[in-house]
Amino acid sequence: MDRTTVYMSAQKQKTLQEIYENLRSIQADLVSKTEQTVNGVQIWTLVYEMFYFRTKGYASLTVVLTEYDDKQTACLVGSGGGSGMINLSYGANRDFVAKCENALKGCGFDYTYF
Repeated sequence: MDRTTVYMSAQKQKTLQEIYENLRSIQADLVSKTEQTVNGVQIWTLVYEMFYFRTKGYASLTVVLTEYDDKQTACLVGSGGGSGMINLSYGANRDFVAKCENALKGCGFDYTYF
């Protein structure tokens, strides 16, 4: 299975709720949304799926948003979307992650390099 992982961060410009609402622009089906707070850190986990005609299959996108004080992070994991005997995704999961990256850039996020 093919996958793509991207890490992003931002100084808080929007609430997690506003970021979540901005992610509607990716036009994907929301599968799951959980919200929790652990030791003052807000953690939202969002799982989306989207059907890709070029692979005749679904790709998934998991977005983990965290917020502590005025610092926000996002971990984006796109997976699946493969088809055929060798499970080629033809870039479906990468395309899915890119849609989310663009939406997050509109909320002030940029890439995090480790």
